[in-house]
Amino acid sequence: MRCSSGSSRSRASCNRQLLLMTRSSYHLSNPRFMIDVRRRGRRRRRRMFNVQMISTSSLETTKADDFPRGRSSTAGPGVTVVDDEASAERAISVLYEYRDRYHACDTEVAGIDMDKSPIGQGFVTCATIFCGPDVDFGNGPKLFIDNLDDAEGTLDLFQNYFEDIQIKKVWHNYGFDRHVLWNHGIDVQGLGGDTMHMARLWHASRPISQGYSLESLAAALLGNKYKKIPMKERFSKKQLLKNGLPGKLTYLPPIDEIQRDLTLRDDFIDYATQDAETTWQLRNELERRLKLMAWTPEPGRRTQMDFYNEYWVPFGEVLTDMERLGFRVLDENYLPELREKALADIDKYAHDFQQWAIKQIPEAKYMNIYSDAQKQQFFFGGHNKANLNKTREFKYLNTDGVMQPGQARPKKHLPFELSGLGIAPISLTQSGKPQVSSEILKKLAGTPREESDERLPQYGILYEFFGGGEKGKEACLAVDSLNQVNFLTKMLNTFIEPLISMADHNHRVHCSLNLNTETGRLSSRKPNLQNQPALEKDVYKIRAAFSCDPGNELIVADYGQLELRVLAHMANCTSMIEAFKSGGDFHSRTAIGMYPHVAEAVERGDVLLEWDYKKGEPPKPMLKDVYGSERRKAKTLNFSIAYGKTAFGLAKDWGVTKEEAAETVRLWYNDRPEVKRWQDKQIADAINEKVTRTLMGRYRPIPDIVSNDRRVRAHNMRAAINTPIQGGAADIVMMAMLRIRSDLRLRRLGYKLILQIHDEVILEGPEENVSEALSALKDCMENPFGTGNSLRVALVVDAKSAMTWYDAK
Repeated sequence: MRCSSGSSRSRASCNRQLLLMTRSSYHLSNPRFMIDVRRRGRRRRRRMFNVQMISTSSLETTKADDFPRGRSSTAGPGVTVVDDEASAERAISVLYEYRDRYHACDTEVAGIDMDKSPIGQGFVTCATIFCGPDVDFGNGPKLFIDNLDDAEGTLDLFQNYFEDIQIKKVWHNYGFDRHVLWNHGIDVQGLGGDTMHMARLWHASRPISQGYSLESLAAALLGNKYKKIPMKERFSKKQLLKNGLPGKLTYLPPIDEIQRDLTLRDDFIDYATQDAETTWQLRNELERRLKLMAWTPEPGRRTQMDFYNEYWVPFGEVLTDMERLGFRVLDENYLPELREKALADIDKYAHDFQQWAIKQIPEAKYMNIYSDAQKQQFFFGGHNKANLNKTREFKYLNTDGVMQPGQARPKKHLPFELSGLGIAPISLTQSGKPQVSSEILKKLAGTPREESDERLPQYGILYEFFGGGEKGKEACLAVDSLNQVNFLTKMLNTFIEPLISMADHNHRVHCSLNLNTETGRLSSRKPNLQNQPALEKDVYKIRAAFSCDPGNELIVADYGQLELRVLAHMANCTSMIEAFKSGGDFHSRTAIGMYPHVAEAVERGDVLLEWDYKKGEPPKPMLKDVYGSERRKAKTLNFSIAYGKTAFGLAKDWGVTKEEAAETVRLWYNDRPEVKRWQDKQIADAINEKVTRTLMGRYRPIPDIVSNDRRVRAHNMRAAINTPIQGGAADIVMMAMLRIRSDLRLRRLGYKLILQIHDEVILEGPEENVSEALSALKDCMENPFGTGNSLRVALVVDAKSAMTWYDAK
C-alpha cells in the first residue's frame, strides 16, 4: 500500500494501516516484530516528542509546572483533553509524578462486533485515565486522550506509559481494554486490578438482575454521586421519517459519530471520563470491603484483598495472555468439510422422518420439523390430555410458487391442516401443552440404533403405541431420526459454524475466559471453547479441528478425579484417601467398600479389580464386568452424594423406589462416615455464617440457606457442600496455571498456555521440546502449591502430546 507523505496525522494513519497489514501476514504471538515495525514508522515523531522513552530518571526532575499550559483542550469542569504531542507530553509527566498511585483507565471503541472477540477488530477512539481527585492535568483530574480524526495517533504517544509494569493500572473488564489497545500495538502491563474480578471475590453470587457491570456496581456501592446514565439513554437520537421529520423510534449512533458530534462532544467526554473515575472509586470501595473479609485467621491475619493481589491479579494476566494467543483451527478445509457432512446427514435424517410421518398423516409433507407447535400437534394432537384439537391449521412456505384460484401471483405462504397421532403426553409445558424436547423424543423413540456387544436396541413408547413388531421398530427409528436432526443441528450451530466464522486471518480462534461463576470455575464465550461435545458423542471429531502452528505440538493435560480428591482431602476420609493411594479403578474400589459380596468375590479371586492389558487378556473376569450394576451405582454416588444429592433424586435417576435408593446411599456413607460428618458441618457452618468457602478460602454468600422456601433452602444446602469442592478444584487449577506461566523450564522450551477447560489445560510449543515440556508441565500440575503437595492425597495428571486436541485426548 502506498502511504502519502504530509502531516504527522497522515503519517499516523498510514502507520496504523501498515501495522494492520503486518498483522495480517504475521502471527499474533510475535508482538515484538509488530512493535518494531510500528516504532520504525513513528521514530520521527518520537524524536519530536523527545520524552526520552519516559525514563524514570528524567521524570524525577520534571514536574507538571515545568510545562506551559499551552493549548490543552478542555471539555467541562475537571476534564483535560489531550489531542496533540504537547498536551500528551504534559499529561504523561503528571501521570509519572503520581506513579505510586493506582491509575484507573478505560477506552471507547468504534467499529467492533461485540459478539466476537475484540482481538483484531475495532478502533480506540479515546482513552480516559483517573488517578485521584487531587491530581491536576491542567484542567483538573480527569484525563481524556482523543484518538479520532485529526487527533489519531495521540494514543500511540502513551504506549510506554501503558506498557510500564511499575504503574499499577485498574480497569473494569481488563481483558477487553487490554485487547483493543493491543490492536493498536500497545501491550498493556502493570495490572493493578480488575474491578469486575474484585467484585466477584467480594460477592460471588450477586443476582443476575444486579450483575457486575460498572453501572450496577457503582449504583450498589458508590451511591447516586457516581450513578451512571446508560449510553443508550444519554445519546440516543430519534429516527427520521421519510418526510425528514423526527419519529418516535430512537437509535444509538456509533461511538465515533457521537464523539464527532459537536452538540454531543462535551457530554460524551463527560461520559467517557466518568467511567475511569467511577472505576477508581469502585476499586477503593472494593478494597475496603475485601480487607474486612478474612482470608487466613489470627495470628498473622490476612484478608481477601491479600488473596486478590497475590493470586487473582496475576491470574488476570494469564487469562488475557491465553485469549490473545488463541487456538489454531483448521478452518480452511477440515471444518468446511465437517459442515458439508453435517448438512448432508441432517438432510438424510430429516428425509427419513418426514417419509415415515407422511405414511401416518399425508399432510405431514408440509410439516416444519423444527416447529415445536407442529411437532406437538403431530404427536399428541387429539389426545384428551394434550389440550390440542385433532387437527390444526398451519402455514408452509410456498417454495413451488403454487397459484391459488383468483390470485394474480403466488402467495409466500399457504395453509394446511395437520392432524395428530393422539399419543398420550409425557409431560406438559407451563402453558399446558405437551413438551417436545429432545428428552421427550428420546422417550418416544428409545435408543433403537444402539446395538453393540454390550448393549441391545431399546425401543421407546412408540413401539407399543404402534403395536410392536416391525411397525413399532420403524416408528422408533423414524423419531430417533428426528432426534438426530436436532442433535446434529446443535453440533453444526454450536460447534462447527462458530469456529469457521470466528477464526482470524492466522486461523486462530480467540475466546473470552471469564471469572464469572459462583464457584470460581472459568467460563468461556465468543466462542465457548469449553463447551465441546463429550468424546463419545463427538460424531464429527470436532476436537480434531483444533491444531497448532507448523513446527509446533499440543500438550493436553488433565487432572484425574480432581473434585473427588478435593473431597477426600477436605473431609479427611480414610477410605477415599486409601483408595487413591492404592490407585487403579476408584469406582470399583468404592463398590468393594459398599457391597460385602463384591469384596468377598475379589478376596476369593473370583474377579480381578485391575489388570495390565499389556500382558494379554485377564485370566479371570474383571470386577467392572461381573458387578457392573454395583460399580455404576458406586460411580453415580461418588459424583452425586459428594455434592449433596438426595435419595429422592437418585431414585428418579435409577428408576427405583426411594427406599431402595436410600439403602444404597446408606451403604456409601457406611464406608465414608467422615464425608457425612464433613457435609453436616458445612451445612451447619453455612446456616450460622450465611457463607461457604473454598479450599483456598474464597467466599460464596448463601443467605437463602435459611429461606422458608424448602426448595430454595435445599438448593443452598447443596451449594454449601458443592462450592468447597468445585471451588477447591478451581483453586488448584488456578495455582497450576500460575506455576505454568512462571515456570522457567516451560518458558525456555517455548510452551505457552492456550486454553483451560475445567480440569484440563492445553499448551502449544515447539515439537522438538515436547518430551521435556511434558515432564515440566506434569510437575507444575502435580505440585500446584510448590514443592511438596500440601494435600492429603496426591494429584494425578494424565498428559499427552499430539498435533490435534482430539489425538491428544
